[in-house]
Amino acid sequence: MQAEVLGNIPRLYTALADWLACLLYLYYLPKRTAGWRRYTIHAVFLLLLGVFMQATGQVPQFWFLPCIAVSILIMYLYIRVQADVPARCAGYYCVRAFILGELAASLEWQLYYYMAGQQGTPGAGVRVGILAVVYAAVYGVVFALERNYNDIASPLHVHKKEFLSTLFIGVAVYAASNLSYVSPDTPFSGKMTAEIYNIRTLVDLGGMAILFAHHMQLVEYRRKKERDALQNVLQAQYAQYRSAQDSIDLINKKYHDLKHQIAVLRSETSEEKAHYLDAMEQEIRSYEAQNKTGNEVLDTILTSKSLYCQQHGITLTCVADGAALDFMDTMDLCSLFGNALDNAIE
Repeated sequence: MQAEVLGNIPRLYTALADWLACLLYLYYLPKRTAGWRRYTIHAVFLLLLGVFMQATGQVPQFWFLPCIAVSILIMYLYIRVQADVPARCAGYYCVRAFILGELAASLEWQLYYYMAGQQGTPGAGVRVGILAVVYAAVYGVVFALERNYNDIASPLHVHKKEFLSTLFIGVAVYAASNLSYVSPDTPFSGKMTAEIYNIRTLVDLGGMAILFAHHMQLVEYRRKKERDALQNVLQAQYAQYRSAQDSIDLINKKYHDLKHQIAVLRSETSEEKAHYLDAMEQEIRSYEAQNKTGNEVLDTILTSKSLYCQQHGITLTCVADGAALDFMDTMDLCSLFGNALDNAIE
């Protein structure tokens, strides 16, 4: 295997890169464990990755891909154990973490190789410094980019096709970036050490860009669906408000007509029967729109809910300064107070 002749990335460097990549994405996922258990699991999987990578560093070429598959499986189990997400979502982030780890390890080793060619083999302190600076830069940039496209409270729900497309991208990127290590005799392989390192790093960088763009597209699609759903709720609340307003206007008109009719009947009725008219007037009084908050929209909402509460034996008490809500859009008022009162009534 040509990688053995060139001197490949130290296995412990790769293990650390993969572990940090998983740790980065775990930050943006809801946690399954807490406290000392979480930190213990972090340490256990770092040790597991390091031991496995180091133990398989000299395997024959035939075992190269199976060993890579096992290391990916360890990364998947790490995310699955720590993140409270479905299996498909864990697999989605595992693919992204694997390519990110490949990029960080490849970039660090390429810079080390460049410095070794320019100034001779760096000492242990310089090697650790290069490792720390490159890993901090790579993971710092990715962490900043991911902040706007991940929500711990509402993690991305990954469908089957989305996971398979992500998996296909990951496999294609890894195959293209490591083709020169498997066989130098292809039209797409490099033969010089610098060429091979450049191909690996640039392909991994392109793969990360594609995966991030794919993730952005998925997130934006979800956000659009949420916005559309919210807009439908707003429209429904507004339609309910308009219907309630028409009904209340009709009720108020009928109420005032009945009041005048009762007044006429009272003038023509004996005092013995007047209490029947008083009872009738008391019963219809409850249908008058008595909410006068200073905001017509809020008055309509409160009145419609008051009528519903009266019919179902629910006491609704309201103290509101509607004039303070004049800055709000009608549709926003309908949605906010309509939903709040519906929830309270339930």
